[in-house]
Amino acid sequence: MLIWLPELTQAALIALVRECHARLRHCGVQHLTERGSTAVLHGSVPIEAREALAAIAAFRSRIAEVEARLGSSSPKALAQAMSRLNGKVYADRARRLHGVRLMPLGHP
Repeated sequence: MLIWLPELTQAALIALVRECHARLRHCGVQHLTERGSTAVLHGSVPIEAREALAAIAAFRSRIAEVEARLGSSSPKALAQAMSRLNGKVYADRARRLHGVRLMPLGHP
């Protein structure tokens, strides 16, 4: 999924999300990355896992901004749109997409 996160590089985002998922696996609660899990609300998971889930939720909260800017948070939709750009606009893609990041989902 795409998110708007200009304050971090793509590499930094990947490292942080990887660490979050490693902590969740260590605690045996990697399944809680699905939205709507109530176990976190009741404090039935270790603090380490709750912190990792909070970080993932914070990154996911940035989906709305990328959707507002691009019309979608889908990497596939972005690739399709970019394939239709003329040369001048395509050449300016780094500036236009400077804050767009691809958020790893943590699936094996």
